[in-house]
Amino acid sequence: MPPGVGHRFLYEPQHRRHDRPGHRLAQLHGQPDRRAGVSGKELIDRRIVLEAQRLLAHSDHTAAQIAARLGFASATNFSKYFHTRTGVTPIAFRGSSRTT
Repeated sequence: MPPGVGHRFLYEPQHRRHDRPGHRLAQLHGQPDRRAGVSGKELIDRRIVLEAQRLLAHSDHTAAQIAARLGFASATNFSKYFHTRTGVTPIAFRGSSRTT
């Protein structure tokens, strides 16, 4: 095959070759908005908080270990992120989840 001809298809997955018109990557950005009524970032934030809550309630990992597992640079960043989205600190959440 001559250089520059068909190379794009050599590196794309098979399913992308037959995409229906109108399903471009740039257009998929808005899909979460239409389906769930929230942005893609909000869906990811909700999932991270849900996983953090699960780990806090059902494991003995420290907040720092959970932060690292979820990809946060530090336990402080994780704590601020969690508190902003839930209204409680990770430690307070753990305490309340284990008493109920």
